[in-house]
Amino acid sequence: MAMHGVPLRLARREAALVASLLAGALVVLALVLMAGSAARDAQRADERLADTLGADRSLVELRLSLMESPPDLERARAALASARSDLAGDRDALTSLDALAAWSTPSAVQDAGTLATWTALRRRLNDAAIAAERAARGEAERARGITLAAGLLLVVVTIGTVHLILGEMRRRRRLAQSLEREANHDPLTRLPNRRFFLEWLSYALAQARRDDTRVALLYIDIDGFKAVNDRHGHRRGDAVLGALAERLRATKREGDLLARIGGDEFAVAVPNARERHDIAALGERLLAGLVDPSQAKLADVPLGASIGVAYCPADADDVPGLIAAADAAMYAAKRDGGQRIAFYGDER
Repeated sequence: MAMHGVPLRLARREAALVASLLAGALVVLALVLMAGSAARDAQRADERLADTLGADRSLVELRLSLMESPPDLERARAALASARSDLAGDRDALTSLDALAAWSTPSAVQDAGTLATWTALRRRLNDAAIAAERAARGEAERARGITLAAGLLLVVVTIGTVHLILGEMRRRRRLAQSLEREANHDPLTRLPNRRFFLEWLSYALAQARRDDTRVALLYIDIDGFKAVNDRHGHRRGDAVLGALAERLRATKREGDLLARIGGDEFAVAVPNARERHDIAALGERLLAGLVDPSQAKLADVPLGASIGVAYCPADADDVPGLIAAADAAMYAAKRDGGQRIAFYGDER
C-alpha cells in the first residue's frame, strides 16, 4: 500500500508544480506583452518629440528666411510646409500656424500680433517637447522594468521546468528500480527469487562452459520448519524464515548467489567451484550458522537444514538437470536424518 501511495503523492506534487509553472509561463507572456506595449508607447513618444522639435526648427527657419534681405520666400514657404507636416493632427497648433501665413510678406515679420503668435506657438512646442521626452523616458523605463521582471520570472520558470523534468526522471528511475526489485527479489527475505536465480544460474552455466570451469549448486531445505507454522501460524513462520535468510546471507561467501526458491527452500550457486572439500566446508558453515548456539533461538522447535549438492557439468549440464540433481541429493540428506550435506551420486 505504501509503495503504491508514493507515486500518487509524487504525482500530486508534480501536478501542483506543473500548474505553478504554467501560471508562471502565462505571467511571463503577459509581462512580455506589457513590455512590448510600453516599448511601443515609448516609440510613439519619441516620434512626437521628433515632430515637435522638427516643427520648432521649421518655425525658426520660417522667421529667419523672412528676415533676410531680401526675404527668401521660397525657403519660408518650405519651412511653413514642413512645420505643417510635423504638426499634423494638432488642430490648435495648425490654427496658430495658419495665422503665421501672414509672414508671407516681409512687412508682416515685425507685426506684434504675428510675433506673439509665433512666440506662443514656440512656447507650446517647447512644453510639448518636454512632455514627450518625459513620456518617452518613462515608458522606456517601464518597458525595461517589465522586461527585467519577465526575464527573472522566465529564469524561475526554466529552473522549475528543469527541476520538474529531473524529478520526473528520478521518480521513473526509482519506480523502475522498485519494480525490478519486486520482480527479481523475494519480498519476505529480500533475497533474489526463483525467477532471478534461474536466469543467473543459466548465465553462470554458459560462462562455465566457455571457461571450462565448474558450477556447484547447494539446494537447502529447512528441517523442522513445518512445525513452526503449525504451532505458531504463518506470521511467526515468516519471521523465522526472514531470520534464517539473514543467517545464510551472513555465512555465504562473496561471489556466491543465495536465493529463496520456494517456501522454506533456498539455493546457493557457486561459480568456479573447485575441490569437493571446499564445497563441503561451505555447506558445513551454512548448517552451523543456522543452529549457532551463540545466537538467540529462532523457534521453540529444533531447526536445521538438509543440503544437497550437484555439479555442472559432472552431474548435469543444464539448469533443470542441475536443480533436479541437487534436489535429489537434498532428499538423500533428509532421509539420513537431516542437518547434513549430501552430494549427488553418493546415494546411488
